[in-house]
Amino acid sequence: MKRIEDYFKTKTSVKKKKMDPEQNVELTADIDVAGSSGVQEAVKKSSADLASKEETLSCKLSEFKEKFRFDIGLYQRSLSDSEKHQFLKNCWVPDRQYQFPPSDRNLTFQKKWLNEFPWLAYSHEKCGAFCKFCVIFAANFEAGKGSHVTLRNLVKTPLTKWKKAKENFHDHESRQYHVRACEAAQNFMSIFEKRQDDIVMQIDAGRKVQVEENRKKLTPIIKTVLFCGMEGLPLRGHNESGPILGNREGSDGKFRALIKFRVDAGDEILKHHLESAQSNATYLSPQIQNEIIETCENMIVDRIVERVNKSGIFTVLADETADISGIEQFSLCVRYVDQIDEKYAVRENFLKFVPVTDLRGASLVTVLLQSLNDVELDLKKMRGLGFDGAANMSGAFNGCAAKINEQYTNSLYVHCGNHSLNLALSHSCSVPDIKNCIGTLKSVITFFRISPKKEAVLKKHIENIDNEERRKRLLFAKRDGRNILMQYRGLDLVIQR
Repeated sequence: MKRIEDYFKTKTSVKKKKMDPEQNVELTADIDVAGSSGVQEAVKKSSADLASKEETLSCKLSEFKEKFRFDIGLYQRSLSDSEKHQFLKNCWVPDRQYQFPPSDRNLTFQKKWLNEFPWLAYSHEKCGAFCKFCVIFAANFEAGKGSHVTLRNLVKTPLTKWKKAKENFHDHESRQYHVRACEAAQNFMSIFEKRQDDIVMQIDAGRKVQVEENRKKLTPIIKTVLFCGMEGLPLRGHNESGPILGNREGSDGKFRALIKFRVDAGDEILKHHLESAQSNATYLSPQIQNEIIETCENMIVDRIVERVNKSGIFTVLADETADISGIEQFSLCVRYVDQIDEKYAVRENFLKFVPVTDLRGASLVTVLLQSLNDVELDLKKMRGLGFDGAANMSGAFNGCAAKINEQYTNSLYVHCGNHSLNLALSHSCSVPDIKNCIGTLKSVITFFRISPKKEAVLKKHIENIDNEERRKRLLFAKRDGRNILMQYRGLDLVIQR
């Protein structure tokens, strides 16, 4: 028999703390499923609305930040040149709907002031006015007598009092630091937008122009030194000082005379240089001449060394002798095979004179190797040594050749052929027959040289010779009688009848 309680559902209270986790309990509590779904939908809708509002707020915040990105009040000192350009070009300007906040006296910033003063900018962030040029370029300037006043108003701090605003603006315009800042801003914009080169490039361009002008002035001077060198002309004269474009005659050397000749021939650049240059900047002094000669020497030696190293192998020729001033000079030459346009030629080139004081073999080795290293010759390619037969050069143990061969084993010493020939000729002159022959020839030459009449008679008889070739040779021998004894062909010509 049913009881009345059987007609009603029994509520089951769920207590999670008393549940056994290992039991699989199926809850059949009377939970309103339909109501639970509605709550979930409401929660989802609220979350979506909240996300939409957050997105909208984020977009508006981004727009706000972008709008006031170039607010002059947000300028930072560590910005790049590109960002400085953006601030100057796109500095924020209030639109017509913008409401300027009032000051303590209920006065507001007037938008028309922005048109009256192009340098003026208003900051929404700081609620005040700034000079945008001074903010960017004059922040580190100082004003006042002795530059002890730090810039504040309109530069580091905004102007927020508008009662005498225009007076303050005009006063700011007259300040020296403002003028400098405006010039800096104008130059910065011109340089950044490539309307003009920056100061470094301008200085560099000016330097290039000056270098080109100096080269044009030096060119005729260098060419004159080279001309004297190639023609074997002495450069110095009795007087190497004073103005060169005067009426002085006879006291200048060949170099100064040729310089004046170039000016007279129409070299206007050289003339302008000599007329306008200071007395200590004409580049005509003996010191400058020596520097030009040394520079030419270095260029020639570098060219020779380049060809020697390129050839692969070479021989060193060296000899020491005293010059006219009594200084022992160690002369260095190189012999190598040069290739020019697929043609080969054996060359011997002089490198330099090296003064020496110690003539022992070991000392000469040090001087020779150091000199060759100074000109950057690759000594590993040295295959030959050409020296004379003196003991300090050819000695088997302590000679220069032996000492070099210890370090560079591929270098072969060969007695110089010219030295051998010179020694042979010197010894042959002591042979009585040769000595008497040369003495007789000297007497014959002296007999005709001392009298123009005798020389005229000799010339007349030579011109009557029928053999044209013999006649030319005899006329040459008569004209060059001083050197006839030093030439084998000349000796043979005189001996023939």
